Amino acid sequence: MTTIVQLDQNDLRAELKNCISEFLTEIKELPILPEQPDRINFPEALELFNSNGIPTSKSWLYKKVMDSLQGKDNLPVKKFGRRLVFSRKELIAWLEAQTETPRSFDEIMTNKLAKVASSKQKKGLKHGKGVETSTQF
Repeated sequence: MTTIVQLDQNDLRAELKNCISEFLTEIKELPILPEQPDRINFPEALELFNSNGIPTSKSWLYKKVMDSLQGKDNLPVKKFGRRLVFSRKELIAWLEAQTETPRSFDEIMTNKLAKVASSKQKKGLKHGKGVETSTQF
């Protein structure tokens, strides 16, 4: 059974102050989690990829690392002696830069039509013909 209590304005304020005070006390007693270090090693970088929704194998990440160290890719990685060192912040920024935003159907079709028209125009110019372009749906 639910009990309904009617309070005047002063009693309501006092009750709210008590509730808020108890809540703040509970929050203050919560343990503060230590901030994660920015520098991480290879296994931690692999976990960072996987935990951010990008299933990654050791071999794929190692290939990206090797390509980056040779200047063929831009994965943010550094060598410290024989160890590979990553910056958590730089990796997250790199992941966001690699992510494409979903395109609309109209945008996809417009791009495809533009590519087809461009390739037809280039073929026509190679053969010395003028190409008429028309779009029919």
